[in-house]
Amino acid sequence: MCGRYQFSEDNEVISEIIRNTGSAERIKTGEIFPTDRVPVFVGSGQAPRPVAGVWGFPKYRGKGVIINARAETVLEKPMFRNVFLRSRCVIPSTGFYEWDKSKNKFLFNRKSTDILYMAGFTDIVNGEIRFVILTTGAAGVIAEIHERMPVVLDGEALRDWLYDSSAAVSMLDKKAPELVYKLC
Repeated sequence: MCGRYQFSEDNEVISEIIRNTGSAERIKTGEIFPTDRVPVFVGSGQAPRPVAGVWGFPKYRGKGVIINARAETVLEKPMFRNVFLRSRCVIPSTGFYEWDKSKNKFLFNRKSTDILYMAGFTDIVNGEIRFVILTTGAAGVIAEIHERMPVVLDGEALRDWLYDSSAAVSMLDKKAPELVYKLC
């Protein structure tokens, strides 16, 4: 599960994304919680573009939000299948958080860069863009801390994720890139 992530405007790439979002509404930075408004990349015309989205689909009974979907079952679940196939997104971040059984908090990021892209999908709910992060079984160092992790995309795969449904489906079970972590 991915319950929080980091979106630090100290990062040059993140600052550029915020500038290009074009949202009149306040974009949250720092530690991101469910229901925060943040930029996500969507496939739009010839090039991906950042738009402001709210993290989480409202639950049917109106209480709470659904923030994650399992990559292993996203195509089987009626709630997710069609939106996954038609409107995927990329969630830029500077890392994601997980907690171990002793409630120690860890920040995970890419080994080779300080930007991490997570796979997700969007839907329009009451006129606003809402998104969910896809998760998969933990791999590498994350498995030592937690059993789930976000589906992490390589920078060169972003366009395929957004524009090519068959490529996106094949990325659902792709091996995660090497990550590093630090205790927070």
